Amino acid sequence: MSIEYYAISGTSKNALISDMKSKGAACGLSDADACFYDTLSWKSQKTIDPSSGTCSVSSVDFTATYTIELPKWTGPAQVPASLATWWKAVLAHFVWHESQHLAIAQSYVPQFKQAILAGPCDQASQNKIAGALNDQLNAAQSAFDAKDKSWTWPA
Repeated sequence: MSIEYYAISGTSKNALISDMKSKGAACGLSDADACFYDTLSWKSQKTIDPSSGTCSVSSVDFTATYTIELPKWTGPAQVPASLATWWKAVLAHFVWHESQHLAIAQSYVPQFKQAILAGPCDQASQNKIAGALNDQLNAAQSAFDAKDKSWTWPA
């Protein structure tokens, strides 16, 4: 897993929020101040039954890479303690939120492996199976976002 940052600056809560909203995370969502990305790939080993000619997947080497993108405050050296405390609370929520996305994604890895292992040998069919599972994963991620939508900026 890797963590990437985009720079924000400001000397007030409103300035920091405004800078996050104007720069935003690279995930392309207008309401996202932090993002989670996953990339899934696999290689499968195939076995052909010599008597029937039937192909089966004998093993799967599955790779998942994860990236979390967070804002990094590059503010002045001196800020009021209350603003620093506020920022720590905001950043802690962003880290918690994106780590939940990571946990959701990681929980799907065994399902991907099993589905490919139990599925057909050809890549197009494996891609279709993985695509259907990826749709389920994306739905789970969206459901989590909907549940956390009630989060508000600290006072």
